[in-house]
Amino acid sequence: MTVEAPQFVKISLNDIEIAAPIERGTPEFEQAAILQTAAEYALKGMQGFFKVEDNALWGFAFTDKTIDPKAYVLGILQDGYLEDALPMLEAMSHTMQDDDVEYNLGICLSELGRIPESIAPLKRCLELNPKYMNAIAGLGVSYGRMRDFDQAEKVLRAGVQLDPENAYIKRNLGGVLLSAGKAVEGLPFLRQAASLMPSDPTFQMALAQCLESVGGSHVDEAGKLYESIMIKHDGEPIAEAAKAGRNRISNTQLHEATSGSVRPDAIAYMQSAIQRFASMEKMEAAKVVMEIARLGEGGLKINDSDHRYTLNSIPGDFSGLQLLCMMHVGLKGLDPNADSGSGLDQEYEMAKRLEG
Repeated sequence: MTVEAPQFVKISLNDIEIAAPIERGTPEFEQAAILQTAAEYALKGMQGFFKVEDNALWGFAFTDKTIDPKAYVLGILQDGYLEDALPMLEAMSHTMQDDDVEYNLGICLSELGRIPESIAPLKRCLELNPKYMNAIAGLGVSYGRMRDFDQAEKVLRAGVQLDPENAYIKRNLGGVLLSAGKAVEGLPFLRQAASLMPSDPTFQMALAQCLESVGGSHVDEAGKLYESIMIKHDGEPIAEAAKAGRNRISNTQLHEATSGSVRPDAIAYMQSAIQRFASMEKMEAAKVVMEIARLGEGGLKINDSDHRYTLNSIPGDFSGLQLLCMMHVGLKGLDPNADSGSGLDQEYEMAKRLEG
């Protein structure tokens, strides 16, 4: 049996001509338009659902060989054809009461950037099914994207009460609170969400961003989370976002000792490193850089000059800042476009100028 696609309808009432002399704008005209359209599709061997709303006739038609209309539209959505799916969802929304249709219409509008328009269908979904958790999450996100943080928080807190183990609701609530300047309030929700979804980097990323925003002793934890995401998801877009976060923290911590100014001690260490690497072969320099990088995975105490480190690849003992400077210089020598994540780019440029 040949499978056919359903047909979706939206016709302005101004474009409908009725054979009988019925006055436009009356309920009788609307009913006649529905009956006439249904008859036209019946002649094609199709049946359908039709309704007049917003000065238009909406509906969809099908045969016994047709794919289920809702399944057909959801398949188009899953394939990413949002613009194609939207008029179909609108036609179904106008002619039937279905929580899945309203949810997907709201999310489709949201994904297309039509955020204010997404609110009404998501609300209709929740009127039909108050425990539709994805609709609660979506409505909270839409309010958040409109920067109506009070409404977003209200919706998402209600969602947490309904389903305390829903990681997505908790992540969205934590994100809304973070965006509203309530990072401390958002942190417990993002911790819980991340613990419920330990293998999803987006949850770990949201937690890291909140930890960084809260500041204080939480910043070190944020840095470790960024590092973990970078390692586990190397080559993925989220790894680049994690690297940016790690670099922000590194730069802040590195320059705290000099109140945000360039560090003369780092410049001096870099000058020494430039001289050291100038006499090395590339393979030898790479060996030093890799050894420092491995040592740095456990964290270098860059603001404690009394804490000393040793390397197998070169003699001597070094401070954490000294090793960081050496790694930065060595990495730039191997690849001028490489990002060491040290936050020492300004000091490096000054050291290069001083060394000529």
